[in-house]
Amino acid sequence: MDTFFIAGSQRSGTTLLSVMLDRHPNIHIGNDALAFRMISCFNLYKDILPYNLEYSREELQSWLIENDYKGRMKALLDYKDIKSYPDARSLLKNGIENRLQETGKSVFGDKAPNIEYFMRDLLTLIPEAKFIHIIRDGRSAALSWNVRAYKTLYLAAQEWVDSNTLGLANQSLVGDKVYKIVKYEDLLLKPIETMREICSFLNVDFDSAMVTEEENQNDEKQYVKSQLDVSKIDSYKSKLTKWQISKIEKIQSPLLKRFNYEL
Repeated sequence: MDTFFIAGSQRSGTTLLSVMLDRHPNIHIGNDALAFRMISCFNLYKDILPYNLEYSREELQSWLIENDYKGRMKALLDYKDIKSYPDARSLLKNGIENRLQETGKSVFGDKAPNIEYFMRDLLTLIPEAKFIHIIRDGRSAALSWNVRAYKTLYLAAQEWVDSNTLGLANQSLVGDKVYKIVKYEDLLLKPIETMREICSFLNVDFDSAMVTEEENQNDEKQYVKSQLDVSKIDSYKSKLTKWQISKIEKIQSPLLKRFNYEL
């Protein structure tokens, strides 16, 4: 079972990457984010178990799945026949395999910004999972976070540091064959080369549909087309003052340098 998760701080291109990968004929990325639901559903078992020892594992986990947020785990997992699965891992594996069979795909993906903070939880549930961590210039990411999500500019700058430093730490723990780091700017400037590398990481053949801008695109593809506009790369220079840029760089400069972003 081939499974991967797209990680990275918010406003860093996780949606762009997920839409491009979902165009691949063998990759399925659903509309409902599932990574955090998987973690929450099964971590809650540890929390409620001490107060419900009179119930079996199957009864408690079935109850958690049936009452999970928006029914996402309920739709994915065969919880009514939970006694036939020896553990949560096998239950999840079966659910993902069934989803792939339904969609006619062979690789299951999920976009989950900030999932880098919970890599160990996911690897406990899905030991064979891989991670693609996307990084965007921290000044652009902080600006986008400030404009789109109304987060304080300098708090966003620090959270970018925290997220992507953790990405480096995760990669050092599990290796680059499990945890791959890519840059948002590379998706814009050299999409074919970058997507070839990602396909190699996922053990699938490259397909040009991932990077082709077709006519009569639907709304989702139109969104991707707009994101391939390379002018977005340095747009922060005209939208932030020199003082703001200087203050962000004071927070981010060591990591910006590490990822070869020019100050």
